[in-house]
Amino acid sequence: MKRFLWIVVLIGGGGLIAWLALRKPPPPEVRFTRVTREPLISELTTNGKAEPIEWSPVRADRAGRIETVHVVKGAIVAAGAPLVTLDAREERDAVARAQARVAQVEAEIAQLDAGGRSAERVALEASLRNLRVESDQLKREIASVGRLLEKHAATIKEKKDLEDRLARITSEMQGLERRRAALVDSTDKAAAEARLREAQAALDAARDHLDRCVIRTLRAGEVYNLPVRAGSYVQPGDLIADIGDLNRLRVIIYVDEPELGRVRLNLPVTVTWDGLPGSEWTGKVDKLPVQIIAQGSRQIGEVQSLVENPGHILPAGANINARIRTARLDQALVIPKECIARQNGKTIVYVLKGTKVEAREVRLGVSSVAKSEVISGLTEGEQAAVLTDQPLASGMTVRLVE
Repeated sequence: MKRFLWIVVLIGGGGLIAWLALRKPPPPEVRFTRVTREPLISELTTNGKAEPIEWSPVRADRAGRIETVHVVKGAIVAAGAPLVTLDAREERDAVARAQARVAQVEAEIAQLDAGGRSAERVALEASLRNLRVESDQLKREIASVGRLLEKHAATIKEKKDLEDRLARITSEMQGLERRRAALVDSTDKAAAEARLREAQAALDAARDHLDRCVIRTLRAGEVYNLPVRAGSYVQPGDLIADIGDLNRLRVIIYVDEPELGRVRLNLPVTVTWDGLPGSEWTGKVDKLPVQIIAQGSRQIGEVQSLVENPGHILPAGANINARIRTARLDQALVIPKECIARQNGKTIVYVLKGTKVEAREVRLGVSSVAKSEVISGLTEGEQAAVLTDQPLASGMTVRLVE
């Protein structure tokens, strides 16, 4: 009896093994999507850089250690505004010495102006003061008589007598002033004035050297690049700051050489910046590249666009993302790019026919980031396989996952 049971078990196990060996695996599951008509926007996506349209670099014209930085990055400055001050201790000392020399010579001239014999000078000054008082009084009387004369309350002779007295006093004052000037030797005064001009010229030169220690901007704008800091040492020609107008920016868009044929003037451009997700800046292609240049492993042309930048939100020098809209179709026959395969130099799409797939050669037109236009090879409503790691072949039986 046991032997019989063992025989049954062995026969059953062998049959199961044979069944498993001969059983065909189920057909693979494949996801399909329908070929549809819909609007299609073809965009070229790449990267680039933003820079001011109008800007000026400010460079050092002398060597020195930076004593003070007067601005911060992002500051709005007027033309002539100070940016940094270099160490100016020697220049300030030179100005102080020149000012002292000017003051000394001015004092010498003042002494010469007040020169001559002391007693005679005092007498002359007293006489001049008295004559000035009398002259002022006569001028008031003449004015008063003039008003009375208009009212016929005074005579012309009264007014003329007063005017004659004023003329005599004026003549006496002029004579006294000439006598006072003669008390100082004219050659001494000329020599002193020459020394004053020399001292003033030295002071002007010292002030000019001191002013050159302050590096200023020649244009108004925003400080968008400030590579220096207090304490650093600069040489002539070193960059101090970049000043520019950031209300509008020039966007340099790096387009790979094979894609340049899609780019034309006035195509819409959309710019984004990773530093501020969700914000966009728009413009149009306004300049095409004039040459192909190497950028790392890429061969690119630099396409340019102008974008408005209210509030200066997009910083100059920012690395940007750019989308150039190269075409727009209102009703294109489209499929997702995941359905497209390349085989033996042909463009292939696997189409569902019953329970099998059929390899169909297609011709494509414009494309967006996710979809491509089908010019020929497919019709609206057909189902195209979404490609995965699962290999497909024409005539293969599949299970539909739509």
